[in-house]
Amino acid sequence: MLCLMLARGCSAVPPALADSEIVYQTIAMEGANQSLEGQSLIAGTLLNRALIRGTKPEVEAMRPKQYSCWNDRNRAKTWLRRHFDSKTRTRAIQALERARNASKWHPTHYHTLQVMPYWARGHKPCVVVGNHAFYEGIK
Repeated sequence: MLCLMLARGCSAVPPALADSEIVYQTIAMEGANQSLEGQSLIAGTLLNRALIRGTKPEVEAMRPKQYSCWNDRNRAKTWLRRHFDSKTRTRAIQALERARNASKWHPTHYHTLQVMPYWARGHKPCVVVGNHAFYEGIK
């Protein structure tokens, strides 16, 4: 229930919950080639996981092997130096706000269309946007 309230912009969730550079960077790196809609769904996974687990989105972003952009820290640093400018950051912030306020779906997991992770087997995506399939209700 809280997950759904967050994704719909429930005022009980303080806006500062996800205001972190790590969150913006995660959205930007994971969704670099995605539309704003795709980036907002990625942001939604961070918000929804944090709410379900009682943590913060930046904690969820840095969990080992959860967001592939952080699996190789040197590669992440290189990407950020080259691509994370004010325009990219602003777009990530917009995606985060969109996830807070206007998400139709409430995903906790996603993957690129080129892979089929073990956890996705037997589940149907709630939506496919760009190069990502998004899932609700994955434990």
